[in-house]
Amino acid sequence: MGLLILVVLSGSGKSFAAVVISEIMADNSGFLHDRDGESPDWIEIHNDSPTPLNLNAWHLTDESTNLTKWTFPATNLPPDGYLVVFASGKDRAIAGDELHTNFKLSSSGEFLALVMPDGVNIVHQYSPAFPPQFLNRSYGIGRETFLLNLLQAGAPVRFLVPTNSTLGTTWTMAGFDDSGWQTASNAMGFSYLSPGDTNNYGPVALALDFDDDDSGETGAANTEPGFAQMTLGANPAVFGGVTATISALSGGVLDDRDRTTPAQTSTLTQDQLYDDFIFVNGQTNGNGMRIALTGLRTNQDYQLTIWSFDSGSIGARVSDWVETSSGREGFAAFTRALREAWDRKAKSASSLPL
Repeated sequence: MGLLILVVLSGSGKSFAAVVISEIMADNSGFLHDRDGESPDWIEIHNDSPTPLNLNAWHLTDESTNLTKWTFPATNLPPDGYLVVFASGKDRAIAGDELHTNFKLSSSGEFLALVMPDGVNIVHQYSPAFPPQFLNRSYGIGRETFLLNLLQAGAPVRFLVPTNSTLGTTWTMAGFDDSGWQTASNAMGFSYLSPGDTNNYGPVALALDFDDDDSGETGAANTEPGFAQMTLGANPAVFGGVTATISALSGGVLDDRDRTTPAQTSTLTQDQLYDDFIFVNGQTNGNGMRIALTGLRTNQDYQLTIWSFDSGSIGARVSDWVETSSGREGFAAFTRALREAWDRKAKSASSLPL
């Protein structure tokens, strides 16, 4: 993260408006040609404002005693636009055509001004004179951009998600005590939770419905709304940059199944998550399933929710568990909990913080 600081060097130019004589060349020899094939001196005008400007009846002059020496025709200059006027002495002021003043510039330096239509107010001038010029070297208002890093990537930060307005603006004051806030490293951002979001830390990163492709239980009609479909026939699979890989543990065999139960009820929703699924076929202690997710952001907390169902569970009994862990240990806890769920033949919807 950096801060851009713009430094404007105006030399001897004096400006009181957003339109300026941004650059001149008073000793042009083949650097820039006009339509006649000649290379007269030239003056550049810049509209340094967010609005267009019509230069009709504005003036350019190289005499402080004659501020209306040469007059612009109707000429539109867009926001941040530039216009070159040749200081050739050819005196061409036709709207939409190449513009030439009725005077030339002196390479030894002289007065130069841009004057408003009233012929009195000078909006920008080089006074008493711009300095002596060099062959094919331009002179004017220079811009230099410096990048200053005020905050390094990965720097420690503190943050708080407030639940009320008690703090007001006190947290913006110098010396505010934020020692009780959560810690992290930048860069950080924020987003709004929608009603369908179930992750307390932000929007849902991944939602998968595991389906039985052997029985043709694929497509939108067999996928829970808001979820992406995953099958053993497409394993591993990538969803929004996150790769999901299902594998069996300790000699277990991955399989899938389709069932007509459970039916959607007021107490058991999301039936498409349950009616077909992927499981591990095995009766030996240690048989299990691993779901590996790669591509998630590092140093970011995620909450993992797992749905499992077996129609043989007595009374459609619900079993919940929570395991607090992180990294690979978290996935191991998930695998163990899922295996235990099948052993109990329990229907569950469980959340594991990873």
